[in-house]
Amino acid sequence: MAFDRRRPGRKPGSARLALATLLAAIFPATYPGATLAFEPFLIGDIRVEGVQRTEPGTVFSYLPVRVGDRLTDEK
Repeated sequence: MAFDRRRPGRKPGSARLALATLLAAIFPATYPGATLAFEPFLIGDIRVEGVQRTEPGTVFSYLPVRVGDRLTDEK
């Protein structure tokens, strides 16, 4: 008769899944590169390259920024 080490009601691999979920939640908070902010800058020029069937004005209308906007962490 084989001995089953699993607890009743638990699926195989659930401990690994719980550990992977915990590490995925903790890692971004402890990774130093994830918390660094970038230096805000002023958008001086936007170029549209490689568009063949769409007018550049259409592409610009979908962009959330415009020339002259200041790009920060919030925007």
